[in-house]
Amino acid sequence: MYCVQIFSSVDWKATKKFFKIYPQDIKNYPIDQYFQHIINGEKFIFYRSNGTKTTSAAAAQYAILTWKPKIIFVLGTCGGVSVHFKKLDIVIASLTGHYDCNNKMTPDKEIFYKKTKVNFDNSWIDFKSLSDVHSGIVGSADQDVSIDNIDYLRQNNLAAADWGSGSAAAICHLNKVPCCIALGITDFPDKTKNNSISNQKSEYLKNSPTIMKKLINNILPTLLTNFQNNYETRS
Repeated sequence: MYCVQIFSSVDWKATKKFFKIYPQDIKNYPIDQYFQHIINGEKFIFYRSNGTKTTSAAAAQYAILTWKPKIIFVLGTCGGVSVHFKKLDIVIASLTGHYDCNNKMTPDKEIFYKKTKVNFDNSWIDFKSLSDVHSGIVGSADQDVSIDNIDYLRQNNLAAADWGSGSAAAICHLNKVPCCIALGITDFPDKTKNNSISNQKSEYLKNSPTIMKKLINNILPTLLTNFQNNYETRS
């Protein structure tokens, strides 16, 4: 059994459309919705957790306890941060954490609250077999990447940022369940535009279907093969 966690409603809609999922195929679980699908002969459960850190963590814990996956793949979209990346690039997280924790009593010197940091061993992934896919640091917060925080995130070498990856990764790490986070960049903040966030939203809505199709059709089957050949054989 393998699981795929998806955060946003927009990405979820694109995923259902790609697989041609009908309403009768959708089932409910305590957090939101899920459906089953077969990929390369393997059973997958795709579930939506919604965007916040809380629901992302709760959904991952439910998936681990209920479906007992060999690995949780987190697929979705993100906001671009690094100038070395471009829209529609795929980022596979090498490190995740929460950057919106504000510990006044014991301030953190680093961007991520230390108890949320998760380092990934991606040595099982053959990046040469993946097109326009890069390794990078992904930060999570209950907020979007914007012109207000982009400089801070770039100063701390983030590749991209989203809402839920840090929570899903932390739960998988605590449960000792493998996790792989692959996100496609839909948009970047643009300081030259007064309505940057509005433009970002338009880019997000436009690019989500393209990214989800690439993630599901190309990236996920390759990651599955890599995991079966390079991770499970060494476990």
